[in-house]
Amino acid sequence: RHGAKHVDQRARSHRNSTPPHSDLDTFLHHLEAIDINHRGNACRKILDGFKQKHLRKLAKESNKRLDNCNDSTKQWLDLIIDIYFSKVYKKNESNKTKMVPKYILPLYFDNKGLEFIRLSNILRHDEVKDKLPEQFQHDETQSVVYSLSPTIRNKILNYKDAVSNIDINDQETFGTGIHTCTCSSSQFVDRNHGHVLTGDLRIITNEPLRKLIQKGPNFREPRTVNWKRCRDKIEEGLEVCSSRYISTGVNLSNQDMIPWKNEILRKVDEKIRTLRRRIKFQKSNPVLKRPEVVDYLGQLHNHFVLVPIDKAGNNIAIICKKYYVEVILREIGHIGTGNSTYETVEKSKGDIVDENVMYTEHSGFKVDERERDLPIMYWIPKMHKNPSAARFIIASKHCSTKQISKSVSNAFKLIFHQIENFHKKAKFLKNYNQFWVLQNIDPILDIIKNINRKKSAKSIATYDFSTLYTKLPHSKLIKELHYLIDFVFDGGNRNYIKINKWGKASWGKKSKDSVGYTRHSLKVAVKHLIQNCFFTVGKIVLRQAIGIPMGIDPAPFWANLFLYSYENRFISNLISTDKVKARHFHSTKRFIDDLCTLNDGGEFSRVHEEIYPDELDLKVEHSGDHASFLNLDITVENGIFVYKLYDKRDTFPFSIVRMPYTISNIPETIFYSAMVGEFLRIARSTLQYQDFLPRANELVHRLNNQGAKSNISFRNLRKIMNRHHDDFSRFGVDPQQILQDIMT
Repeated sequence: RHGAKHVDQRARSHRNSTPPHSDLDTFLHHLEAIDINHRGNACRKILDGFKQKHLRKLAKESNKRLDNCNDSTKQWLDLIIDIYFSKVYKKNESNKTKMVPKYILPLYFDNKGLEFIRLSNILRHDEVKDKLPEQFQHDETQSVVYSLSPTIRNKILNYKDAVSNIDINDQETFGTGIHTCTCSSSQFVDRNHGHVLTGDLRIITNEPLRKLIQKGPNFREPRTVNWKRCRDKIEEGLEVCSSRYISTGVNLSNQDMIPWKNEILRKVDEKIRTLRRRIKFQKSNPVLKRPEVVDYLGQLHNHFVLVPIDKAGNNIAIICKKYYVEVILREIGHIGTGNSTYETVEKSKGDIVDENVMYTEHSGFKVDERERDLPIMYWIPKMHKNPSAARFIIASKHCSTKQISKSVSNAFKLIFHQIENFHKKAKFLKNYNQFWVLQNIDPILDIIKNINRKKSAKSIATYDFSTLYTKLPHSKLIKELHYLIDFVFDGGNRNYIKINKWGKASWGKKSKDSVGYTRHSLKVAVKHLIQNCFFTVGKIVLRQAIGIPMGIDPAPFWANLFLYSYENRFISNLISTDKVKARHFHSTKRFIDDLCTLNDGGEFSRVHEEIYPDELDLKVEHSGDHASFLNLDITVENGIFVYKLYDKRDTFPFSIVRMPYTISNIPETIFYSAMVGEFLRIARSTLQYQDFLPRANELVHRLNNQGAKSNISFRNLRKIMNRHHDDFSRFGVDPQQILQDIMT
């Protein structure tokens, strides 16, 4: 509205804090001297520069005079009031952060009998609340939080055992015991690799096991309803909840909580007696406890490796064990021409673990007994590629650097948000895009909506960094991360990052009992994690010599911030030399190693080699009027970016396992929460109704086949549409009609 503001033309003299026209009569007199054809716009421009307190003064006086003024003056008084309310208006945004319950009643979900008891309803009864100590009777009701039983994952997947048992001294079988595989005669052989590598579960001839694995590794086998176990689990949860009340209350003892616990258990017993008479449950027969299935699964594990599929973690690939081991040995350089990414080390596994434990405990963190180990390397197949490729992963869930890795990750999460907020609030350079990093798809959708309002969509291009995790020198990574640590420490008045007992990082002051990082100790921790990224393959101990360490917690933050430092440096230099060119990157965004440019006139493709270090290989994936980025398929049509949901798994040559099953040993609320979450994701990722309807229809029909009840589905979908009205209103279709279309 005001046009460009040039810093070099700004007045340096003292400015009066009170505008010359803050008096209403003076202001109206000034307006009368302006040409009538430009008076309205001039009024807006003048008032836009007023402070709120002076604008409020004018608005109050205008409001007083409205009833006793002529028509010619009234329009200017109305305009002053309207501009005031426009300036002070703030959008009432809903609080997206979910409130943490004050009181939690933890409950192990042993079997589905707990759902029928409906403990949450019992806790809300007045007679139950009355039995609480008086200081808690008017407080909020306890929230039941379930912990779930184990999934079938660890029983059916055997890739960890396959890697741990590799023996390089056995030059013929490498510890697999397989001299010659029979893959060539199998109908499931992958012709590109000459071995069995398939997601087709027909290879499993045991029908009960095949049907179980079709439900995915996160499935929980149903259990027989056992009322006694339900009551026992409730009693255990009440004990934990009572102890938390006692710890937060004043002058409370265990005796004070007994009436409350007894009243709940009395009502639970009444409910169980009623349910016993009304409902008869069938006894379950877990598949993985049947002797014939256990024997068959053992034989399957002897010849094949079962591992999740890349981009489809709920689907399982069956791979020839001999081939699986050979691929890993080829990756680390034990077979073939070698690989400079990894190097074999002379240190023993025990010495490395002891050094890591010593450093971790010196930093103030405790090491669990199961963490006294090194991570292992395994691989999962990329079956969306043709031919299929391998994604190598270093599994560091339990290892000797885990505590340092988690704390450094949380520290860099804090650093990341501080840098992000710095650029959001930097008004001086707000016309330039210096922070390209995405955490989700929402900023891209916002950019697309702004471009679509002007109908100025022209082009889209997407890129991918293919060597970010494998070719980057550690020296460059450490240098850039140290620079960013200095940047955030210099930008504030605190010199310490505290890590609380839940792992959250915050700025604070160092105290005697605090655990966290100073500027120097954080740099040391970063260097330690990067230069000591050891892992094992069988009994071989290796170190990742180059690249961002795979599998450790801070790796995504490091990748984002490392690339950001180069991008920010490039844009900053460009602003000082060519401001027009710098504005071409207004809609450039990146999610870790995937980058997207909108309407940049091809500028990024011409200069990307100037931005990033030579070791990074940036490949163009799509360019022109159509591309896919993250979960969006985007096409330019008549100056509009038409977007819809995109899923790489749609092209997989087998059925994809999506969403939970109602027969799984989980609360029903989890099942329907997954449904409405996916339904909302489809709506937010789709522009046109004709693209939304097939996806939503497919979701509902899939979940109906997985046990959803139509009436409950309808109720939950209607609730989410009412709660997120804006995400569905753009389709221009009545909500009731949408529900009818997708439920038929």
